Order: sequence, then structure tokens, then C-alpha cells
Amino acid sequence: MTIPERIKAIYDECEGVWGESGITSWERQRLEEWKHKTSLSEKQEEILEQIEKKAFGDDEE
Repeated sequence: MTIPERIKAIYDECEGVWGESGITSWERQRLEEWKHKTSLSEKQEEILEQIEKKAFGDDEE
């Protein structure tokens, strides 16, 4: 999946339940910044993976 597709999936999963997702406002700001990017730095990729774990659970790739 591309970065924008991954971020869209997070938004779709968390719509209406952001408060229960554990995703912080800082993390949501990063998603907004990155939603049109084609690549991320290694550290940004790690952060995105952490957000995905919060959104989908630890067993999701």
C-alpha cells in the first residue's frame, strides 16, 4: 500500500472513534502532514507503523 492509502485506511478505521483509538493529537497531525507524501524517513515510517498498530491492533501488517 502507498502512504496515502495506509493513512486513508487509518482514517476509515478510526472515524468516529478517535478518542478510543489511543492515537494522540500529535500523531493525527503527522497523518495530516504525510497524507500526500510518496515516501517517509525511517523515523517517520516507524511512527506510522506505531499509529497503524493503535488503529488496527498489533497483529495487523
